[in-house]
Amino acid sequence: VGWRLNRPDEGRTWAALASGVLERAGGDVETEARIEEGVGDVEWQAGNRAEALAAYRRSLALYRQSGGDDTLDVARMHSSIGWVLTEQGELDLARQELDTSRVIREQQLGSEHPALADTWNELATLAVERRDYEEAVRCEQQSVRVSEGLARRHELALFGLAEMQVFAGRPADATGFMERAASSPIVQTMPSTLIEFGRVHIVYLVRLGRVKEALAEGRATLAAHEARLGRDQPEVTTTADALAEATSAAGLWQETVELTDRYLAMKATLNHVDSPRTGESLLRAAQALLNLKRPAEALPRAERALAALSVVGVFDPADDRVAQLVPSAPATTVEDVGLQQREERFHRGVVAGRRDAAH
Repeated sequence: VGWRLNRPDEGRTWAALASGVLERAGGDVETEARIEEGVGDVEWQAGNRAEALAAYRRSLALYRQSGGDDTLDVARMHSSIGWVLTEQGELDLARQELDTSRVIREQQLGSEHPALADTWNELATLAVERRDYEEAVRCEQQSVRVSEGLARRHELALFGLAEMQVFAGRPADATGFMERAASSPIVQTMPSTLIEFGRVHIVYLVRLGRVKEALAEGRATLAAHEARLGRDQPEVTTTADALAEATSAAGLWQETVELTDRYLAMKATLNHVDSPRTGESLLRAAQALLNLKRPAEALPRAERALAALSVVGVFDPADDRVAQLVPSAPATTVEDVGLQQREERFHRGVVAGRRDAAH
């Protein structure tokens, strides 16, 4: 009720009742772990990421106490913790949690088990936050492959692949999967997945060059999500960020700034560290402010963006656009040339806007 129907107050009530019954019955560590896991799910759906993370960590400790360090319950908690850390921009910590989950599941089930589909999807999402879009596509292709024969999970994996292809700049490749997702009862009846579909479809239309359609659909989708969930729900503000990509493509600079700032404010409430993906949004807002002749407001956003986007990629002479992101810069790396050129153009715009030759 609290999670899948998005009624967190009722979910918390049921969790409290369950805990009371369990205490009177003499307690049970595994059941207590499941209650804490449920609390984490409810708080995540309510947008309370810090509370969700704390509940998942309590659940992890209890599952370990109940069954040891390498059970599927433990793997699931590492996965949930990794997901929240990804949202918060703690990408290295998230990778550790997700890798731990993957290793346990492979040990217990084998590398081809459908349960690995969720792990590959989470690793794909992590790759998106790093702006390593081709890696995201590869991970989601793995999710599609291992989920064959499990209808519901396979349908979600196909939609996930479409999403990664859109973010990788290959919307035409995603068309068949997006059309399938649009008519899929599985995708269209799960509240969280339906919200995700709306967000991805806006970006999909923009990247196909159908900006007017993206604007109309994006505004309608955002209004519907706000009416159902509230203005500041994290999933709603990610839709606002998607709409900001459409308004930017249409040259609607003030609306772009307002929508992007809503998204960035939500990230701040999650104790979010600026990831490369967030850097894209910051740079978009800064460029819009420059176009509005407001360089003083653009500069701090630009500085945050360039700090978040200052990453390097493994050298590949055949591709000077897409970075394979690494945590540090070994000798055999080269800067993402396409990104560097965009940053240089932006920097010249800031200098011109401020009329500050020394800068």
